[in-house]
Amino acid sequence: AILPDETDPTERLQFLQEKVLHSALLRKERSELRTLLARLELEEDEEAARIEGAQVKMKENLDSLIGLIREVTTGLNEELKAKNAVSTGKKRS
Repeated sequence: AILPDETDPTERLQFLQEKVLHSALLRKERSELRTLLARLELEEDEEAARIEGAQVKMKENLDSLIGLIREVTTGLNEELKAKNAVSTGKKRS
């Protein structure tokens, strides 16, 4: 078996998981495996929280942009109605 790079947690995790399959894990290695798996789970949870936070912020920004577009559109529609009313009034005179 090829020994893993001791400084690379991913390689070490794979190595220990392979040993589990072969039932050759020492007590110290079992503890290390649990620690590595817990660390990996924590990193995944943190990444999921970062992604969720970014999605919430993006949705807030999008909602704000949609609100601004609606305000501008409403303002332009009101201006257009006012101009049409003025031109219709001029045509009738």
